[in-house]
Amino acid sequence: MRIEALGNEFGRVDGNIGPQTRQAIGIWQAENGLPQTTYLTRQQLAFLVIQTIR
Repeated sequence: MRIEALGNEFGRVDGNIGPQTRQAIGIWQAENGLPQTTYLTRQQLAFLVIQTIR
């Protein structure tokens, strides 16, 4: 998962967007000065992809 690639560990990845995933999204949003909705917009997803390209 891309958020984990940025150092946010939140347990076993099962492919479901559950409470731990939402929490990680909210943390990432806060770290990037974005509203902490815990839901990604298309623009935020694009930004996240750019941040994690290696």
